[in-house]
Amino acid sequence: MPHFTPWSPQYWLALARRSIANRLTLLLVLTATFVLGVLATALSLHLRSEARTAAYEELESTARRIAADVQPSFDLPFQSARSLADAVVILHHGSPSRAMAESLVARAVAGSPGMLGAWVEFDRNAFDGADAAHAGARSADGSGRFLPWYVRREGRIRLQPTPADYESGDFYWLPRKSEREMLMEPYKDFVDRDSVLMTSVCVPFWDRGKFVGVAGADLALADVQKTLGEHHPMRTGWLSLVSREGAWVGHPDAARLGQHAGELGSLDEAWSALRRGDSYRTIQRDPRTHAEVLRTFVPFRAGHGGDVWAMVVTVPTATVFAHARRTTAFVVIGILLALVPIAVVARLATRRVTRPLAQGVGVLERVAAGDLTQKAAVDGEDEVARFAHALNSAVHHTREAMREANDAGRAMAGAAHEFAGASETLTRHSQSQAAGVAEASAQLRELGQTTARNAEDAQAASRATAEARGAAEGGGRVVHDAVAAMEEVERQSRRIADIVGVIDEIAFRTNLLALNASVEAARAGENGRGFAVVAQEVRSLAGRSADSAREIHALILETGQRVESSAALVRRSGETLGTIVESVRQASRLSDAIAEASRRQAEQLTGIQGAVDGMDGEVRAMAEEAERLAEAARGTAATGERLMTAVARFSV
Repeated sequence: MPHFTPWSPQYWLALARRSIANRLTLLLVLTATFVLGVLATALSLHLRSEARTAAYEELESTARRIAADVQPSFDLPFQSARSLADAVVILHHGSPSRAMAESLVARAVAGSPGMLGAWVEFDRNAFDGADAAHAGARSADGSGRFLPWYVRREGRIRLQPTPADYESGDFYWLPRKSEREMLMEPYKDFVDRDSVLMTSVCVPFWDRGKFVGVAGADLALADVQKTLGEHHPMRTGWLSLVSREGAWVGHPDAARLGQHAGELGSLDEAWSALRRGDSYRTIQRDPRTHAEVLRTFVPFRAGHGGDVWAMVVTVPTATVFAHARRTTAFVVIGILLALVPIAVVARLATRRVTRPLAQGVGVLERVAAGDLTQKAAVDGEDEVARFAHALNSAVHHTREAMREANDAGRAMAGAAHEFAGASETLTRHSQSQAAGVAEASAQLRELGQTTARNAEDAQAASRATAEARGAAEGGGRVVHDAVAAMEEVERQSRRIADIVGVIDEIAFRTNLLALNASVEAARAGENGRGFAVVAQEVRSLAGRSADSAREIHALILETGQRVESSAALVRRSGETLGTIVESVRQASRLSDAIAEASRRQAEQLTGIQGAVDGMDGEVRAMAEEAERLAEAARGTAATGERLMTAVARFSV
C-alpha cells in the first residue's frame, strides 16, 4: 500500500480496498458516524434554536425592565412641565404677575435635581396682555413677549436669555402644531463648559380652549447613559437607546451619542412593530466589534404624546450559543468515544462474517494454481454456507469440464491435423483450377477480340453491300429509262414509216397525175409540149420521191428492227439488273444479320469473359480462403495442443 498518513482519505480508501472486512468495518463505522453526526447536528440545531429563543426572551425581559428603570428619568420632567403649565394657567386666571411666573419656573428647576432647566414660552400677549409694556425686560424678547427660562449652572438656578430662534424652533412650534406632549430629539449643549447630551420635554397648554403657550423641561441624558452602562445582559451584551429619528441616546461608546444609528440598518420594520407595542428581533453584524450579534428592540414611551423610542439590547451570538456549542462539543466527543467500541464490534462482526469468505478465497487461489481437488468447508445454512456449497459445486463441474476438455483437446488436435491436410489439398486443387480458369479467360478474351473484329468486318461488308444495292437499284432505274426511251424511238419510227408511206402514196399519185398530164399534153399537141415537159419532170421527181420513200421506209424498218432488238436487250438487262438488285438486297440482309449476330456474339463473349473473370476471382478467393482455412486448421491444432497442455496443469 502506498505511503499515506492516517489523516488522509487515500489511506482509508487504500485500506478498504485490501479486504472486505476492512471495507465492511469502514462502512459500518462511517454509517454510525453519519447517523450520530445527523443526531448531533439535529441536537445542535435544536439547542441553538432553544438558545436563540431563550436569549430573545431574556433580552426582551431585560430591555423592558431597564426601560422601566429609565422611565422615571423622563416621567419626572414631564410631570414638572405639566405642573408648571397648570400653575401658570392658574396664575393667568387671577392677577397675572410675571415675577410670580418666573418664581414658579425657578422653583420647578430647583425641585427636580435631574433637570437642567425649565421654561415657558407664552404666545403673544397671552400671559397678561401687556407685552408692549415689558419690551426688553429680562424674561421677554424685544416685543415684550413673556419667555421665562431658568437653568441650573454651577449649582445655582439662573435666568437664561431667550434664544434668538425660539419662535421658529421645534420646541415651540412642533407641540403647538401637533397639540400633544413631545419628547424632543437629543442634542448637545454646553453645561458648565462641558458638552452634554440633552433632551427636552414639551407640554402645550390652553386656557378655556385658547392656546396659551408651551411649558418645557431640559434634562441631561448622562444618567440614562449611566444606567444603561451599568447593565450587561448575559455578561457580554450591552444596552442602547435610540430616538424616534434614529439617533443614539444611549450607547456603550460615548463618542457615538447623538449620532445617527446607521449601523442598525433600515429600521422601518422595527419602528412598525414598536409603534404597535411589539418587540422586534434580528441578527446583524456589529460594525464596532465585527461580530454577529442578536438585537432585541422594545418600545420606550415617555409622556402622553405617543412618542416612541427604542430600547435596544445587543448580545454577541457567541455568548448566546456558547452553551449550545459546549453541549455540541460534549456530544461530538461522546460520539468519537463511542466510535471506538463501535469500530471494535464492527471489526469482530465483519471478521466472523468474512472468515468463511477468506477460506473460500483460499480454495479459489489453490484452484487457480491448478489443484481441482480442493473443497471448501460448509458450516450452517446462511449465505456464506450457500457460497461454499456453490464453490464446491463449481470446482466439481470445473474438474469434470477439465477432463472433457482434455479429451476434446485431443480429438480437436487430431481433427485439426486431418482438416489441415484436406485444406492444403483443397488449396492445391484450387490453385490449379485458378490457373486453368485464368488460361480459359485469356482464350475467351482473344476469341472475344476476334469476334469483335469479325463484327466490325461484317458491319463494313453490310455497308458495302448496301452501297452496291443502291448502285444496282440506280442501274435498274437507268435501264428502265433506256427501255422507255427505246420504246419511244420505236413508236417514232412507226410514225415516220407511216409518214413515208403517205409520201410514197403521194409520189404514186403524183406520178399518175404526171402521167395523165403527159397524156393530156400529148393530146394537146404543140400547145401541151411545155406542160408535157413539166409533167415529165414532175413524174421524174415523183419517181425519185417514191424511191427515196422506199429507201427511207426500208431504213426505218431496219432501224425499228434494231431498236426492237436493242429494247429486247435492254429489257433483258433490266431483268438481269432486277435479279442483281434482289440478290444484292438478299446479300445486304444477310450481311446485316451476320453483323448483328457478330455484335451479339461479341456482347455474349464479353459477358462470358466477365463471368470467367469473376469465376477466376472467386477461384482465387477460394484458394486464399482454403489457404487461410488450412492456416486456421493448423492454428486449431496448435490450440488443441495448448489446451491439452493447459488442462494437464490441473490435478483432477
